[in-house]
Amino acid sequence: MGAIVNKRSKLFKELSNNEMNSLISNNFTSNTEIIESKILVGGLFNTTYFFQLAKPSKKIVCRLSPINSELLYNFEKCMMSHEQKLYELL
Repeated sequence: MGAIVNKRSKLFKELSNNEMNSLISNNFTSNTEIIESKILVGGLFNTTYFFQLAKPSKKIVCRLSPINSELLYNFEKCMMSHEQKLYELL
């Protein structure tokens, strides 16, 4: 799966293979194939995955929000809610 993630984290949640397959098939097509998946390290709040797909052939980064958002400070919640808009501008 890649890097080791703190299993006792109250913010991060590692996805199971079934959850990854559902995530990809819900956002692409049910016959999309995952060639590679791994957790990327470096974020403080989100769990970030790299996926290499076939059909369609794509490399994507998927950032999942914290599982217990009530543990975040208000400015962190606000910052993360604007992240999608920032990526659209880039």
